[in-house]
Amino acid sequence: MTRYVAAVGGVETILGPDELRRYADAIVKASLGVRKGDFLFVQGHPEHREIVVATAAAGYRAGATTVDVTYYDPLVDRAHYEHGSKASLGTVSPWALRRMRELVKPVGARAVITGEADHGYLDGVDPKRIAADGAGVAAQTKFYRRANLDLNARWTGAAWPTDYWASQVYPDLSPLAGKRKLAQDFLWFCRLTDDDGSGADGWLEHVKSIARRSAKLTRLGLSAPGLRGTGQQPATKHAPGAALPGRLAGAAPGWSVGPDLRTGGALR
Repeated sequence: MTRYVAAVGGVETILGPDELRRYADAIVKASLGVRKGDFLFVQGHPEHREIVVATAAAGYRAGATTVDVTYYDPLVDRAHYEHGSKASLGTVSPWALRRMRELVKPVGARAVITGEADHGYLDGVDPKRIAADGAGVAAQTKFYRRANLDLNARWTGAAWPTDYWASQVYPDLSPLAGKRKLAQDFLWFCRLTDDDGSGADGWLEHVKSIARRSAKLTRLGLSAPGLRGTGQQPATKHAPGAALPGRLAGAAPGWSVGPDLRTGGALR
């Protein structure tokens, strides 16, 4: 039976201490491969505080020199779109660009905690302003996105339950009970339960199996997916020579990455 404790400020925790440590260690060690001398950057929403703090602690246990934490607030984005000047749209601060350049180095690692908390925060905002901002940011950060897609930078995503998310999945439960149930679903999906072995063994074996299947399918040179018995065929095609997603590797020597606990290790 899970033993829950009161967190800082008297807030009841979502996971028990052993489960929380196991999840955080999976993010830091199994997924990112953080080790002595690395720099870890953790991003999350204020509602993700429990796992953000646990991830920072896991980073230091793994030997990270520094763990930086940034909490983002979607309502600040809304304020920007509503009140920022036209010139401010698409602007990336010099310090944010510097951080991105540091994160693509071999000693950099980034963990992004996700879980929707402010549903509808962009309702009523001019979509043209959102698009202008996104296009400008994308143009300035192309190097960063490419490094992440090519796994030339270490990154991972991990889910954390929020009041809104739990209300959509378990509407009949109280907010806390719903979040606790959803967190148990995450552990099951990531192969981090007692039935999956010790530590992150279950997760690592799962990612390795996906990597093997991906390599095999890539060698087949498939041009497009196909569905049997539906009467319909997907419109998507694979570019010639493209590798199918799902791998446990890193371009920099000495480390490997099993990215994105949210998708079971299969990059989308």
